[in-house]
Amino acid sequence: MDADPHVHMLDLFREFVDKDGTLRKNLYTPDNIHLSPTGYAVYASRLGPLLEAVLGVETTTQKIEK
Repeated sequence: MDADPHVHMLDLFREFVDKDGTLRKNLYTPDNIHLSPTGYAVYASRLGPLLEAVLGVETTTQKIEK
């Protein structure tokens, strides 16, 4: 079966866990479920180039204040 050209995968596993597979605590809130502002910044830095490629428009990421 051919891949659907409208479906894109963004694998963020390596960015959000340490080498031993544990969560990078600074990227999550204390509940270890939701992303922290730093975690969202990492996510946005990876999502931006994909959106630019798919949509053909330039994206900007704003620096998140702590």
